[in-house]
Amino acid sequence: MADTVEIVPEGGRHPVPKRVNAGPQTQPDTIDQTSPDFDIMKDDGSWELINSLMGGTKAMRKKGEKYLPRERKEKMRDWENRRDRSFLLNKFKDAVNKTSSKPFSRPITLQNAEKLHEQLKLIEDDADGTGRNLTQFFWACFKNALEKGLTHVLVDFPAIDGQLTLAQERALGVRPRFVHIKAEDLFFWKFDNDDNLVEIRFTEKGVESSGEHSQKKVERIRVYKKETWELWEKNEKGAWEKKEDGTHTFNGVPLTTWYMDQDGVMTATPPFLELAWTNLTHWQSYSDQRNLLRVARVPIVVGSGFTKGEIDDGIEIGATRFIVSENPDAKIEHAEHSGKAIEAGRMDLKDLEEQMDMMALEPFVGKTGAPTATAKAIDESKSQSSVQAWIRSGENVVKNCYALAGEWVKYELPDDFKADIFNDFAIVLMGKDDKETLLKTVQSGKISQQTYLRECKRRGFLSENLDVEEEIEAIESQPPLLMGIPESSESDEGGEGDEE
Repeated sequence: MADTVEIVPEGGRHPVPKRVNAGPQTQPDTIDQTSPDFDIMKDDGSWELINSLMGGTKAMRKKGEKYLPRERKEKMRDWENRRDRSFLLNKFKDAVNKTSSKPFSRPITLQNAEKLHEQLKLIEDDADGTGRNLTQFFWACFKNALEKGLTHVLVDFPAIDGQLTLAQERALGVRPRFVHIKAEDLFFWKFDNDDNLVEIRFTEKGVESSGEHSQKKVERIRVYKKETWELWEKNEKGAWEKKEDGTHTFNGVPLTTWYMDQDGVMTATPPFLELAWTNLTHWQSYSDQRNLLRVARVPIVVGSGFTKGEIDDGIEIGATRFIVSENPDAKIEHAEHSGKAIEAGRMDLKDLEEQMDMMALEPFVGKTGAPTATAKAIDESKSQSSVQAWIRSGENVVKNCYALAGEWVKYELPDDFKADIFNDFAIVLMGKDDKETLLKTVQSGKISQQTYLRECKRRGFLSENLDVEEEIEAIESQPPLLMGIPESSESDEGGEGDEE
């Protein structure tokens, strides 16, 4: 973070940045203190469950009895076997991935970007200094916000040593950069009496050399205040030490937050939280079902009427064994499961899966009205949905980030600058009759093929990557179909090996 004052004309110079490397300092016990609202979000169990679901089957198994309780008299070995036979149907992760990918299946577009300051123009192709473009950067931000309910972007300016001209800064690529801070990493914030953000603290993880041929993980805390910044690192004894500090000239904390379902300042509820809990229920029910099937599939042999001596001598069961007894009423049979519990478990899993599918679709559904007629369906699909509201909020976040970057270089954004994120994908939940009506509508010529394909694409019946115009051309150029099969080519007529 450099102590830049202003962008000066070509050939001018910046003042020397105020940067201090004070060396290790013992850390006060409060540097890793968390904000109360952060504790509420973190400790209510939702983030822990969400992290486990995102980690898949391996992470869920690792949680052990927390998410897969052991029955009262269940032996540990039996429980471990049951755990290791349990697999996660990851509807939560699938919902997060599909929802986050839709808006960013097309690049973010910037209106009037040509008017931007030269240093700000570089952000579109490399938002964070690592090579990720603007679309890739905010895709990752959106995914984290869908998981946790919110996410943060810090607009920072790299620290530089010495004085640089504007031309030298351009040559070195020194410019504002976006730093994505995940919801779970920003653990402390403070506002002044005027509700201005004056301090944040967030964790960083890194790797550094440890000897000639090895590396070690390091934990860091970065503190960003109104005029200063600090970098703390945990030593081998588990204590925090200040490694660096310095000043900056932003006169504030250049942070913006992207909310999904906002509860308050810097707090939010994960939008797919109920889906997460339902997915946990499915995990547990699936484990019970697999265990029940394992037991039901093992034949249980029941014998009666045998003498004690015959039992002591051992009764061998097998296809090549002949069993005799002194008691003419002695018998051996198989006890079989009635199957009612298995069917009940199967239906429970099916119901949960359908419920989770509906929960995953809910953010895409328009908020207005409930008519199901196809005549109204197309208009209704354009109504406001939760995802579209999140995307509109994201567009403001992008613009705010550019505005903060502009403040770093003493530049004000043009009034007509705007960010556009693709959001034309709201759907209407349609029943069987509605789908048939839509098909009949295009067959009757009341809507065009293009409109029909676009609406099918909008509702998720067709791939988001489908090019409607190319599909129309392909339909027009393909050969006629006979009974659903293309007409025979010349090679099919009278070829060798043909049967009469």
